[in-house]
Amino acid sequence: MEQNNKFFVYDSYVFAFKNALANVRIFTLAYLTWIIALLPLAIIGLIMNRAFLALLPMAGANLKQLIVTHLLQTSGMIILTTVLIFLLLLSWISVGFVRIGLRIHDTGEANISTLFPSPLLVLKVFIGMIMILCIAFIGFILFIVPGVYFCIRAWFYMYALVEGEGIFEAFSTSFRITRGKGWQILPLLIMSSIIAAITIFFGSFICVLSNAYAYRLLKKDA
Repeated sequence: MEQNNKFFVYDSYVFAFKNALANVRIFTLAYLTWIIALLPLAIIGLIMNRAFLALLPMAGANLKQLIVTHLLQTSGMIILTTVLIFLLLLSWISVGFVRIGLRIHDTGEANISTLFPSPLLVLKVFIGMIMILCIAFIGFILFIVPGVYFCIRAWFYMYALVEGEGIFEAFSTSFRITRGKGWQILPLLIMSSIIAAITIFFGSFICVLSNAYAYRLLKKDA
């Protein structure tokens, strides 16, 4: 991959911007679909925490203490269930994005059916996501570097899962195609995080397409 290293990140984002603009419709439909899916969870959360939310405007300097007290008073099972449901929905959303990115990369377009993967695939991504969060958390707690290293090496596991690989096989594929490419992938990871954080809507399109391009290139040259 030496000949591709110089403009690896640049080429990824050129591809991403070009194709995001050409496929705004499918990404807009994706967001509307996911907002509708997340809306019931948000409404339930607002109802369950209405008393707490009513106190926020009056919290002032005691805001931090108010939040801590609320969390301590909330059942651990409720918090755990909420987090797991959120991660499950996030897995579905992430799979849809990845499928769209790969489909656009391979064919130039995607359709609404791409948003609805099989429940088994969503479950595999959900399990993989929990594994990554746990391992990365341990890595960051012990030392920052191991956590960053693991995130880089496992960055493309979801793309491999979407292509039909098993959970451990997908991690193996991600580690294989990123071997020796850390300094090329780190800028991509940083750029993806910054763009997604600054421009949540359009930035997500850019990130998923740039990563799809990078995944295909890395897999081809591995």
